[in-house]
Amino acid sequence: MSLPKHQMQASPSLILPLSAVMLTLAIMAFTGVPSIIWGSHSPIFASTRHPITGEHFVNWRIRTAPLWLYQGLHAAPAIIWCLLMPLQHIDDFRQRWPAFHRQNGYIVSCSSLILSLTGYWMIGKKVAHTHVNIFHLHNLSGLLPFGWPTFELSLICWGPVYLYSLLRTVRTARAGNFPMHRRWAVTHTISAYAISLERVSLVLTYVVGWVLALLPKEAVYGILNLEDTMSAKASAELDTFALANVMAFFMAIYWAFYEWRKATSLVAVPGHLKAPGKYE
Repeated sequence: MSLPKHQMQASPSLILPLSAVMLTLAIMAFTGVPSIIWGSHSPIFASTRHPITGEHFVNWRIRTAPLWLYQGLHAAPAIIWCLLMPLQHIDDFRQRWPAFHRQNGYIVSCSSLILSLTGYWMIGKKVAHTHVNIFHLHNLSGLLPFGWPTFELSLICWGPVYLYSLLRTVRTARAGNFPMHRRWAVTHTISAYAISLERVSLVLTYVVGWVLALLPKEAVYGILNLEDTMSAKASAELDTFALANVMAFFMAIYWAFYEWRKATSLVAVPGHLKAPGKYE
């Protein structure tokens, strides 16, 4: 059954690739990031390296963070979330198995909550890859005339959007207000996929790094006003890491705004509530 025009949705053609990206990176929380590609000798911007060891920050986190927290309560729920969330937005699947849709929704919602809580816990434990000063403004060592917030601060600011949309998703489902439940579920889905969009943006910075590696090294470092040291490269990559996060949130805001604008004003009328997967 096809959706009516202007029905708010999270297109599987978009969220499936985003899930694949996040799934791959969540698995790397167990396997580590291949150092042959993202090692200490990678070109500038072709990695996200630790300022002291030069290893990718994911590998550093595996060695230093409590694994029960990072792998058990963050990476593992992320894998579950990536596998199950797309199923919630496949209309034929939802219409054929509405009971599974409800049960799967509880699992996905719990995973969303756990991911949020453990993410902020890691920030509190100082194992997040971010600047030591939460209010620092990144600007590539003054290369750009504007700055952007740290990964930590932007993530904290995004938290209320993520958690409120999750709360509204659960409440509208339990109240049987399925039209509004769909809208809030899509909104929460978009807010959650902002992390996947950040990873995509980060990979794009790696591509830029490998392209810059084709140019004379002295010219690149001269334009960037950087020294050829581990700490200088790590600092510049921390700038782009924070920038990728901000870019992802702007993309998610545009995505959500686009969906909300095109959606019809569906309001549940008492006695005329539609079941999951049923549309006029």
